[in-house]
Amino acid sequence: MNLRRSVTIGGLALIVPASILALTLPSAGAGKPRADDAAEASLSPSDPHWREPVALAPSPNGDWLYVANRASGTLSVIDAGRQVVVAEEPVGAALADLAITPDGRSLLAVDEEGDQAVLLSVEGPSLAVVDRLAVADHPVGVAIAPDGSRAFVTSLWSRTVTILDWDATEARLRVVGAVPLPFEARAVLAIGDGRAVVADAFGGHLAVVDGESASLVSVREIPAHNIRGMSWGIEGDRLLLTHQILNRSARTDMNDIHWAGFIGSMLRTIPMTALLDPDADLHAASTRQHLSDVGDGAGDPNGVLAIPGGRIAVALGGLDRVAFGPEGSSIGQRVGVGRRPVAMVRIPGSDRVAVANAFDDSVSIVTLAYGSKPVAIPLGPTPEPDPIRRGRLQFYDARLSHDGWMSCHSCHTDGHANGQMADTLGDDSYGTPKRTLSLLGVGETGPWAWDGGMEALGDQIKKSVASSMRGYSLYDGEAAEIEAFLRSLPPPPALTAPGDPTFDAEAVARGADLFRDLRCDRCHTPPVYTSAKVYDVGLSDEQGQTAFNPPSLRGVGRRRMYFHDGRARTLEDVFEGHEHQLEEPLGPDDLADLILFLKSL
Repeated sequence: MNLRRSVTIGGLALIVPASILALTLPSAGAGKPRADDAAEASLSPSDPHWREPVALAPSPNGDWLYVANRASGTLSVIDAGRQVVVAEEPVGAALADLAITPDGRSLLAVDEEGDQAVLLSVEGPSLAVVDRLAVADHPVGVAIAPDGSRAFVTSLWSRTVTILDWDATEARLRVVGAVPLPFEARAVLAIGDGRAVVADAFGGHLAVVDGESASLVSVREIPAHNIRGMSWGIEGDRLLLTHQILNRSARTDMNDIHWAGFIGSMLRTIPMTALLDPDADLHAASTRQHLSDVGDGAGDPNGVLAIPGGRIAVALGGLDRVAFGPEGSSIGQRVGVGRRPVAMVRIPGSDRVAVANAFDDSVSIVTLAYGSKPVAIPLGPTPEPDPIRRGRLQFYDARLSHDGWMSCHSCHTDGHANGQMADTLGDDSYGTPKRTLSLLGVGETGPWAWDGGMEALGDQIKKSVASSMRGYSLYDGEAAEIEAFLRSLPPPPALTAPGDPTFDAEAVARGADLFRDLRCDRCHTPPVYTSAKVYDVGLSDEQGQTAFNPPSLRGVGRRRMYFHDGRARTLEDVFEGHEHQLEEPLGPDDLADLILFLKSL
């Protein structure tokens, strides 16, 4: 029997499974809130706190907007007609995405820190949590099939799509299956016929997943990174993507950045026929439309919407703007909204879109007409930002760069890496493109830069903004705030860990012994698996540089390429193809143990 009990939160009765109320949420670290803490704690919308809206869902009649807040784990309810917040209710620890069923009677949210999908019944401004279900770790995206029969939840670090359905009578969630992916995933969009398309969180992979058979239909790659916006064209016959594209052959000199040679922001259109054909070349089949122009960059495009009348709207996250215009032509009209717009939805029955401004704790209502002025709806009072938050604002701000072409996030996606090569003058030379390094855990891995030439992280930040982004010279205080944000970032999680089906504790232990026996720990010294020196390990860049600072091996199993120039594409290739630091080849069993150990870091 699934016992449930009523819990009152801010005057609203929530019906929560008793089993969930007694459950401690899966934890990636100590101090995570429990599900009953999230359900029973009273939170007043008038209390200053950070919300960070990241997703929206409108009611079918357009009267209400439901807003998922990541920082507070709450759902805010907006009266779209009066354009005011009427409720804010605790739902989880860190809500990452939100979807509404076609009949408008249920919401499905994903809680990234709680590792849960949360089902809510909804009627106007009234919400009721009816079920919670554990899904793969770090869920960040959710989509519901057009017929409401299936839901797809993408999980970032666990590289998984969890497929759900629910019993409409008892309103209980159920896992249908889980599909492993060969990349970290974020954006997901239901196609119909029980399928969904899933986008790479960092690079350019697209996967099609079959929800009926819980299987992977296809995985293909386009020249792209930071795929953040994904939606259907009005006719439903083409997929719209926003992303960035990086030219590894270009330099971060003023000429290449100014004339769009180095990085660009794109709207890509992929026909449905090509998307559903596993053998189709998606890049060749798609059309591309620049969102930027000379003197007018469009750093970090996020959400995208097709609007009746052949128009497109795109949230420019790095510039605090929404751009709109005709599809296939210049999307050049821009209106200002709040800090870092990330998601947009069309308000049904109107010519308006709602925009979630993640760093402004607000929602903007934008009428897509020339000369219209957006209406800002604050979600509630906020505290004074500390240095970490101020540094985070700058990290995601494309206005630090020349003409707004890029932010720090553009290459170091959410602090990680976009999996690309870039010629950034980081080693004081051009013609030597290097692999973009993850900044997760970077505060512990000095000195910095591939040549180990930067003793202070703040100096590296100043140099990157000046020479890689061609922005203005940062003040010491600005650099210190960005440094505070970077030092707050934990290292990337291991690709395999205890509890994973692929984790073999005995094999990992043998690999650890081999790692020490081969003296790998001389350069990659625990616990951060790097060291402060530079080493000549038989590699050379295009200018003859042979001494490199060893990058940390934490999260090494997640990399898309290896060595400074990406010459190895897999960990196996590092040792088999390049025999990195080996006096003699490893046997297959030893190699397997060593690889598994590295993937556990």
